[in-house]
Amino acid sequence: SGKSGVWAVSGLYADNVYYLQGSFEANKEALSAETLSGDWIQVNGSGEVMKQVAVTLNTVWAIRNKNGAVFYRDVPAKNPAGEDWIKLPKQKYLSVISASPACTVWGVNSKNKVFRRVGAGPC
Repeated sequence: SGKSGVWAVSGLYADNVYYLQGSFEANKEALSAETLSGDWIQVNGSGEVMKQVAVTLNTVWAIRNKNGAVFYRDVPAKNPAGEDWIKLPKQKYLSVISASPACTVWGVNSKNKVFRRVGAGPC
């Protein structure tokens, strides 16, 4: 979770990314079962099976389950569930991804090589 809200991956089927309605710009204290009563919204558009998501200030990053291709989508205030998924170039296949609120994205590929992307998304 981050300013862009709470996101999750569920199951191994296409378009399996979800956004928790009402979690956009929620601070850490507000993220509890009592204060967040929104519904989980299925975020369609990639047609892919994702295995992991990571959130920065205004961007959600996802890794495709099949081969680790990386996708991202901007998350503007007017549309907290995000815009269209955008695929990064083929050479950026990752096994694990993590993101910081300061718009830095970290990834590890299948050969355990670590990658860092600073200024990821419109921060």
